[in-house]
Amino acid sequence: MRRFLVAAVASAAIGSLAVPGVSGAQSAAMDSVTGYAATGAGRLSVQFTFDARSGPAGENPTGTVSFDALLVDLGALQVSCLSVSGNRASMVVRIASPSPPAPAGVVISVEDNGAAAQDTLAWSFVTILPSECPVSSAAGEPILAGDITVTDAQPLDRHRARQACLFERAARGRRAFRAKYGRGRFHLHAMRRCIRQRIGG
Repeated sequence: MRRFLVAAVASAAIGSLAVPGVSGAQSAAMDSVTGYAATGAGRLSVQFTFDARSGPAGENPTGTVSFDALLVDLGALQVSCLSVSGNRASMVVRIASPSPPAPAGVVISVEDNGAAAQDTLAWSFVTILPSECPVSSAAGEPILAGDITVTDAQPLDRHRARQACLFERAARGRRAFRAKYGRGRFHLHAMRRCIRQRIGG
């Protein structure tokens, strides 16, 4: 019973660190891009819905971006890369099972200018998914409707990162934790590597 309670408490603590709340807000420990944007006109009209997130250094990117054009509805595309710097972010989303010459994904750059100004967005199809998505220095074009929220989380300090890793190890179990973070045949240095990933080292 005691072991069950420890695991339950650890799972709840991990959820508070890394899982979006019911309202859709992201944890302060995570970079994120959320919201809705419409751009273009006529046949070039495109609507985006963002729910992308990653660690403070872009690690473990997850979430989706919905891409809905006048003639093409690609649905919710999986995020494969996310980089955030201040109020700007770039991301790569992949198209499932593309058939050549169809594009493999979409590269998107956004800028969150707050409630007082229009947010901006730039996007393009790519035939090969880039492995990195550095934040663009270009602001893109003002969106026609919607609101994009970019959150640039600060990396955890070493103490908080260690606490988060301890909670994760308690929830996952030592064997699964070592398999995820450990190195080599014997999955060595799992705790050290977990901490380094969380602080972006």
